[in-house]
Amino acid sequence: MSRLTLAILSPRPADDAALLALESTAIELGFGTQLVLGDKPTILAQVAEWKLLPEVVLIERPDGVDPEDMIRAFGDVAPEGEAETILANIPNDITIYRHLKSMGAVEVFADLPTPVEARPTLETIALRESRAIGIDPRRVVYVWSASGGAGGTTFAHAFAHKFSSEGRRTLFLDMDIFAAPASFMFNANAGAQETSGLLDILVNPGRVDALFLERAIQKARENLFYLSSRRRSADIAPDPRAVSAIVARAQQNFDMVVVDTPWRAQPEPDWPRVNGPSYIVAAPNPQGLLGFSTIAKELGTAATKSAVTGIINKTGEFRGNDIPTKVFGEGFGGKIFPFPYDAVEAGRLFFDQKTLDQMGGKARRPLAPIMATLPARAQGGRAHIGSSPAPAPVPVKGQEKVGLLSKMFKKGA
Repeated sequence: MSRLTLAILSPRPADDAALLALESTAIELGFGTQLVLGDKPTILAQVAEWKLLPEVVLIERPDGVDPEDMIRAFGDVAPEGEAETILANIPNDITIYRHLKSMGAVEVFADLPTPVEARPTLETIALRESRAIGIDPRRVVYVWSASGGAGGTTFAHAFAHKFSSEGRRTLFLDMDIFAAPASFMFNANAGAQETSGLLDILVNPGRVDALFLERAIQKARENLFYLSSRRRSADIAPDPRAVSAIVARAQQNFDMVVVDTPWRAQPEPDWPRVNGPSYIVAAPNPQGLLGFSTIAKELGTAATKSAVTGIINKTGEFRGNDIPTKVFGEGFGGKIFPFPYDAVEAGRLFFDQKTLDQMGGKARRPLAPIMATLPARAQGGRAHIGSSPAPAPVPVKGQEKVGLLSKMFKKGA
């Protein structure tokens, strides 16, 4: 289970005794805390800089501000996602109280809650979160490279670009912590900036919360973010449970997560926790065939039997020496797509900062059926925050909670 973050939005000064007492109680209960202080414009300006929405948000209404106006203004600038919402400094009016509760507020207080008042609410949220954590297989794609140089990162990059270009908020999780290729593919022009916080998360998956990811994630372009970093030999070995913890937490704020996993990954995947469609990318050579068979066998141990698709990349590179695609299909139950080698287009991928789906050449036609197998936008999955009302989403496993902001608002698709 990942740690929860409580963000407290308040007009009080940082040294306010009641505010410090509430923060201390949250820390004692295991929450990470984030204070956003100031008048309404100052608070909203800070919220607009967030990349992720914290799991729990306590909004203390500034005096003279209408409660719903404050919530709507927050929803207009906050990142998309789901949050358990607590409201404070709300007029002591039973009609207003019932209205806000009926819309999904976890609790409504007439003043900033004392530690005694806040503790039961925070404990209830923590218990509910511990039971709800899980992975929605419709909103994650795993890409596995069957050998070094198979091209898995190239396909993962194209998948992520496709999702983000469709308006889906996408996180690319680069598990090649020896080379960090995503930092180059997404950000070469800006110095291939890495996300060092990823290494800390891989070692301490219990620390995966909104604050931790907020500091680690880099933005590549609109709707597209990434985690990518290189591990040094002296660094502590990663925990295999970390990948699933990151995916489960990221799905609270992202429509899609693309996990790019190299051959002989570190950490070794926790195979039974892999939950979502997988793509095995292999070169048409003996190393590729061995890796393809090994990964396909390991995926067979997953608790949920999501689709597994094979991509035999760079066919024709060695012409007569290629292992035929049909050999990869022996004993394999999923679809297999051959993908031709195009040296000219492959070179442009890096130097022009393009993805496969933006390329022409002889590879364009065979790419279309591969893209057609990707998951469509999940209906009733992650709720959004925005400026127009939206109905409550249909619950799915691991996505049961629906907070006030999720019910009230929905940003553009």
